[in-house]
Amino acid sequence: MAPESEVTPPLLFLSPNLVYNILMVQEKTKKGTPLFEQRNREVKKIRAMTLLTTQEAAERLRLRRETILEYIRAGKIKAIQFNKRIYRIQERELEKFIKKCQKK
Repeated sequence: MAPESEVTPPLLFLSPNLVYNILMVQEKTKKGTPLFEQRNREVKKIRAMTLLTTQEAAERLRLRRETILEYIRAGKIKAIQFNKRIYRIQERELEKFIKKCQKK
């Protein structure tokens, strides 16, 4: 049996791109210090967005889903469009719409 220092790790099947990226990261680090420790940047807090489906927005406003879609297409409610059929509405945008409607 071979001594522990000569034991080779099991072979992994990695893509050439992944191997290249691993080697580049190792090259960029100083004496094994991880990259995240080398950066002296402050961590920025990201405000989480609460996204609602058109159905959830419709239930909150007690409207039909189709009416919400009409409001989005007319620009009355701002929404994020993921593809041709899928929209998501930020909760704060829905609150703005409600306040705007209450003022009228």
